Amino acid sequence: MKGVENMHVIEQYDNTKKSLELIRLRKQAIQKEQDVLKEEMNHLETLQSNMEKIIIEMEYNLKTLKGIEQKLYYEVVVNGLNINKAVDKVSLYNDVSVSTIWKRYYPMIKEKLEQLKKQ
Repeated sequence: MKGVENMHVIEQYDNTKKSLELIRLRKQAIQKEQDVLKEEMNHLETLQSNMEKIIIEMEYNLKTLKGIEQKLYYEVVVNGLNINKAVDKVSLYNDVSVSTIWKRYYPMIKEKLEQLKKQ
């Protein structure tokens, strides 16, 4: 009878050691996951900060640009049109030739659009 009891204790010991090892492994996995989440959080905070700066710059440009420059910038930045379609649309609604917009107005917003792309 004593041999059977010793066998039961040995099984409990082995199971306890295995459980302890599983706990250690789980803690390691959780720590790795926390590290990944912390890195992702830092990345998201940086991304958020950059996007907030871009929004501030866009809003500033929308407020300070006037006339056709503002309309052209609006079509590209707010409506998401590519520059060719934006020029066509602004030309159509403002009774200004496409070539005039390219020559006189696009250069005025080109730098502002390039700054947005850099950010």
